Amino acid sequence: MGGWGSKFSFFLLTFCAVSLFISTQYNEIGIEQLPTRINNCIDDLNVYKRDTDLRIRKLLIEDVQQLNESLSTQIRDAGSSVVKKIKASSGASIIDTILQKYSKAKLAHTKLEKIRKEISKAKEQISRYPAELTRLKNSVIPDLESCIENNIDPKRAFCMKTLELFNSIDAFPLDLDFELITRENEDALDTIMKMDIINIFEFAEQAFHRLESDILQKIENKAALSLDAIKQIGDKLFSIAADISTQIRQVNFDVLYEPMSRLREEKSIYQKYAKYSWYASLIIAGLFAFIALTFLFGLFYGCCGRRPTYYNDDCCIRSTGSRFFYCGIWMSLTLFIILAFITAGLMLIGANVSNIICHPLEDPLSRPDMLSLSERIFDLYGKNSRRSDFDMFNDNRTLTDIIRGCNRNDTFYQMFGLDSKYKLGKLKEVYREQFNAAVEELRDLIKLITPVNQKFQLDIDFKSLANSPSVNVSKINPRILQQLQEQINAIDLAPRLNGYNEITKNTQLPQEVNQAMDNLNEFQLQTTQPLSHSLDEIMQDLIQLNDHFDFGTFSPAEAVPSLQHARALLEVDFKGQMEVAAAEVVKGLANELDEYIHHVEISVANDVTSCLPVKEILRNSRAALCSHTIYPLNGVWMSMLISIFLMIPVIMMSTSLIKLYNQMHAFPKYTIHEPTDNLCSLATDTYGTARINNKTSPYSMTYGYQEPYPAPYLGVRQRI
Repeated sequence: MGGWGSKFSFFLLTFCAVSLFISTQYNEIGIEQLPTRINNCIDDLNVYKRDTDLRIRKLLIEDVQQLNESLSTQIRDAGSSVVKKIKASSGASIIDTILQKYSKAKLAHTKLEKIRKEISKAKEQISRYPAELTRLKNSVIPDLESCIENNIDPKRAFCMKTLELFNSIDAFPLDLDFELITRENEDALDTIMKMDIINIFEFAEQAFHRLESDILQKIENKAALSLDAIKQIGDKLFSIAADISTQIRQVNFDVLYEPMSRLREEKSIYQKYAKYSWYASLIIAGLFAFIALTFLFGLFYGCCGRRPTYYNDDCCIRSTGSRFFYCGIWMSLTLFIILAFITAGLMLIGANVSNIICHPLEDPLSRPDMLSLSERIFDLYGKNSRRSDFDMFNDNRTLTDIIRGCNRNDTFYQMFGLDSKYKLGKLKEVYREQFNAAVEELRDLIKLITPVNQKFQLDIDFKSLANSPSVNVSKINPRILQQLQEQINAIDLAPRLNGYNEITKNTQLPQEVNQAMDNLNEFQLQTTQPLSHSLDEIMQDLIQLNDHFDFGTFSPAEAVPSLQHARALLEVDFKGQMEVAAAEVVKGLANELDEYIHHVEISVANDVTSCLPVKEILRNSRAALCSHTIYPLNGVWMSMLISIFLMIPVIMMSTSLIKLYNQMHAFPKYTIHEPTDNLCSLATDTYGTARINNKTSPYSMTYGYQEPYPAPYLGVRQRI
């Protein structure tokens, strides 16, 4: 167990040395990059300030202008809106549905005639396509075959590639003799075109157009006056936006750039100390690594080396490990006090900075002592600062209040109590008079709209409408579109030419190949591209024709009961229909004003001047100072401290292992003592007599050749 404990201690000491080296390098990078990272956080604060200013101006200036434009547009289109609502409420909107279907059928009929003309033109081009392709191949292929027979590589290879390209171009059977639309669809279109739909609804549509024109004429002169109250609210909001924008711009983060810029200069004292600290960290980490490696090498030599001998002819022996232990012990004892003082100094710096700065930044409310100290510092600084609405150094506001407000996701507008001055959170209450005046001005439009056309006559030719036939149209067969697309792809030479050009680019081509490619380009320009363009136009027109056929059933006669009911309703209660429609239009205008006010209240409560970006910026600043600088420094002194504590048991174990590793022989199971030259030797001990007569040679003792034991005991010693 002791052996395993020593090995574990040695490896742990080496691991601490490696951790020390990594921590010192990470700490050095953090110290060097700290001014840059803090400078980036200051940039983020300025970006946040500029973004907040833009949000305020957009909310109180640009959005008000957009509101005015929207209301002006809706007031100018009030006639159209009133007519649409009257049609919807009375059921006369079915007229628009019928006219819309008739318009689509008319467009389909026109598009169909155009497609037929395009198909006739494309057929002429298709008839010339096989002949032109055959002429091209007859003029090119013989030359390419001759090139293949009479040349060697690489010319021969290029000619073969070109011949393969021309052989791949086949006269695809192009056919446009398909049934464009079914006979039923064509008969349905002809039936619709013969219906006199426009004349049936002509008088009704004219009546609605006159109503729309009368309403527009009545409110045209009053449209600008209807927005006076809203413009007054907009002027006050513009003044508030300018005031808030001025206060925001007074918040100055640029004073933080100067110290950071001084720290970032290469010749600054900070950068010099950072450089020297890097050298010092390398030296300290190197010393610990050297001490750890000496003990580790000593352990390796002791475990893996051979036993020492009298010949001293090998360095990979256990006594070499004892020498490493000697070196490690003396290095540890010599540097122990110095390293202990350095560790204590780093521990005082890192632990105190972590306790005073990093931990309060992580959870400020858990450290009321540091909050109190910070508030006193802020009060001291605030006495010399310029007062503004966004000044946090206020007698009625504490740092604790701001932190708690940020934790509640409040905005700075709420935390600084700015609503008592600007009243943006209670616009409807503060500007109640202007708001009511704006609504009344909009409601005055009803008085202008309702007197228009007190008598309205919906004149429709119900007899012709009732006699109108019912038809049904279906969309084009998808197989026709698929077949046309296949033909377009078949004559498209671009994919094959792209692959051929990719193979032959940046190469010198034979004359036969150049001539063949020139002929192919001419064929493509004069034949293939015009034909492909014609087929593409047919495809696009077919898609549009298919879209025109989406109205399905066209049965105007079914609308007769609904239109009769609409005519009776408008003749009996046209004034009521006008009042309801005008009230809905005006209500929509007032609702849009209401929505803007609600938008302002929600924005100042949740979005504009939000605290979340500032929390993120402060979190990044804390990471730059603590996570990247202070915490690696704590890792440095902690690794040094553990290494120093581990040196004590390692030195004790090394001292014990030195004696073991210096033994020339392993400890025997039992000990045999060497006999002495005295009279107590047995008479029968012939070996003793031989030993007495055996005189030691001086040369053998000088050069280490003498055996340490007599010959009789040598075998016993070896067996042991």
